[in-house]
Amino acid sequence: MPLSRRGSPGVPSEVVEPVAASTTSVEAGPIAGPPSLRAFRLLDGALRQGRYLAGERLPPERDLARQLGISRTSLRQALTALAESGRVRAAANRGWYALGAPISEGPNGFLSFTDSARDRGLTAGARILAQRVRPATLDEADILGLPPTAPMLDLERLRCLDGVPICVSHDRMPVARVAALVDLDLTDRSLTVELEQRCGLVATRCAYEVESVPCDARLAALLAVTPAARQGVHRRARTPPRTRSAWRPGRSVAPAPRSASGP
Repeated sequence: MPLSRRGSPGVPSEVVEPVAASTTSVEAGPIAGPPSLRAFRLLDGALRQGRYLAGERLPPERDLARQLGISRTSLRQALTALAESGRVRAAANRGWYALGAPISEGPNGFLSFTDSARDRGLTAGARILAQRVRPATLDEADILGLPPTAPMLDLERLRCLDGVPICVSHDRMPVARVAALVDLDLTDRSLTVELEQRCGLVATRCAYEVESVPCDARLAALLAVTPAARQGVHRRARTPPRTRSAWRPGRSVAPAPRSASGP
């Protein structure tokens, strides 16, 4: 039975004929974290490096688990997370198949700013505008299930592509979950990577909405546009961050407006 490679939104999927299971092995490197997280990151890296082509069947679970030195239960957790991210596809009684590396977020998917830039051959940068700890607002406490006035890390950064200002991101995270980031210099760093490596938190899905609103004087100066320009405001809910990103009109790696739901 032919397999479907996930296409971009609005673009028909490409039909890919199944091939024999790959004999490519995945070497278990020195990556910290739970077994399922290590497996997720190793397999995701192998997929991004093209070690498994789109439509290619991955080695059997038993072989993959042995190569990675983990249980099949932990491996399935990693494969399920990769499937939710649009990187692999399960075929009933036939195993797991690689999908093409995404260049944009699919419905409920998550692709970081840094990953989006890299997929387009661009270099992502970040300049810190504000980084402080403050009490959670009532709205934040309610949405994130926190005690009132719980300490929050409030992070605002100017994100750039090849040095060009593209968006202002505003992330709010419970200190109890991200204590390792409070005093970390996040200039030119990927927040997604730091959350994984330092806090053991993996973002795989998100819910967001996009709207076009007038650009105020402060954002206009930061994004190098006129105050009359309209910005795209991308509100994203992630675990643990709450994010509000203001994108420069006409030049960004923000996803196309669409509705999505997720945790």
